[in-house]
Amino acid sequence: MEPSDVAGELTDRFADTWNRHDMEEFALMFHDDASFVNVVGMHMRGRDEIQRAHAGIHAGPYRNSHLVVELQDARALAPNVVLAHFSTQLSGDERAPGVIRSSYITMLIEGGESDGWKVAAAQNTLLPIPEDSGA
Repeated sequence: MEPSDVAGELTDRFADTWNRHDMEEFALMFHDDASFVNVVGMHMRGRDEIQRAHAGIHAGPYRNSHLVVELQDARALAPNVVLAHFSTQLSGDERAPGVIRSSYITMLIEGGESDGWKVAAAQNTLLPIPEDSGA
C-alpha cells in the first residue's frame, strides 16, 4: 500500500468519526500507547486518554462541530512507518459561533496490512485566524 493511500484512509476515518462524534471509534485509529498533542498543548498519552479527552469536548462545545480534512503529503520513513501531514477546518465550536478554525496535523502512522495501520503519534497545530483586511 502506498503511503498516500495509508494516510488518506486514516484522514478520511479521522474526519468521519469526528463528524459522527464517535470518539470510541475515533480512538481505535490510535495504538494503545499512542500520544496526541492537541491545539492547546494538552498531551494525551495512550488510546484511553485520547478517547476520554475527545469524548469530553464532543459532549460539550464540539457536540455539533464539523471537520473537513485534506491530506497534504505522506511519505514512508521506513517499512511500515508513514509520516503524514493534513490540514483541517473546524466549524461549529459553540464557544466561537460562525468561526472556522484551521489547523495542521502531523501524524506518525505505524503498522501494516496484516495488523492494520494505526497512529503512533499526532501533533495538531492551530493556525492563526486571518485578520479582516478591511478590503
